[in-house]
Amino acid sequence: MVLREIIPKTNNPAIISYSLTDTATGKGYLTLYAGQSNTGATLGLSVLTFYSDNVTFITNTFTASVTPTKTTVLDRDYDLEFEQTALIEGLCFVNVPSGVKNGDSAGQNHEWLVLVKLRRWDGTTETEIASATGRTHTGGSMAVNAEVLTLDALSFEIPKNTIIVAGETLRLTIQINHSAGGAVNSRVLIAQDPKGRSVGDDTGGDTSYNWGSVNTQLTIHLPLKPNI
Repeated sequence: MVLREIIPKTNNPAIISYSLTDTATGKGYLTLYAGQSNTGATLGLSVLTFYSDNVTFITNTFTASVTPTKTTVLDRDYDLEFEQTALIEGLCFVNVPSGVKNGDSAGQNHEWLVLVKLRRWDGTTETEIASATGRTHTGGSMAVNAEVLTLDALSFEIPKNTIIVAGETLRLTIQINHSAGGAVNSRVLIAQDPKGRSVGDDTGGDTSYNWGSVNTQLTIHLPLKPNI
C-alpha cells in the first residue's frame, strides 16, 4: 500500500538555493535527502542532512515470488511541500541504497531491482512526472540470514516547463521488485539516512544492519531553473 504521509510544512529558504553552475547551464541542482522522523513515522525530503530515525527500513518477512516473475515488495513515499512555485526540468539523478536478506533456507537465489518515480501531489491527485528503473541485482546461493547490499544511481529526464505550484507536494516514490524462487522469510531493505551513517541506533531494529562502504544517503538531485 502506498504511504500518503506528508512532511510538515516549513519555511525553508534553502528551497531556492542554486549551485554555482547556474550561469553556465541556466539551472541549478537542489539536493534533497530522504529520511524518517519519529513523529508519526513521517517520511520526508529535506535540504538538511538530519539524523534519520531509522538508518535502515526493512520489510516484514514474505514468501518470494518465483523467478523470473518479480513482485513489488517495498513501496515508500518521501514528500516535500513547496512554499514557492518552482520550475524543474532536465536531467535528474537519484541514489538509492538497497539490499536483500535471505530467510531460513540456504542456497536461495535472489533478484531485485529498484524503481523510482517522481510525482506531484496536490492533496487530491497524484500525477507522475518521470520515472526510472535500476539494473537487476542478484544474490546467488545465499546462506541463511545472509544479506547483499548495493547502491543504485538512476537518472531520468524531467520534461521542460514542469512547474510545482506553491502548496503542492513533490513526492519521490521508491519501489523494489523482487523474486527468489519461492524462498520463505525473505526481506528487502533500503537505507535512508541523510547523515550517511553505516549503522543505526534503534535497539532491536536497524542496529543489526551495517552498510559498510555503501553510502546510506537516499538522495535526489533536482534540476531547478531560477527566476520563474
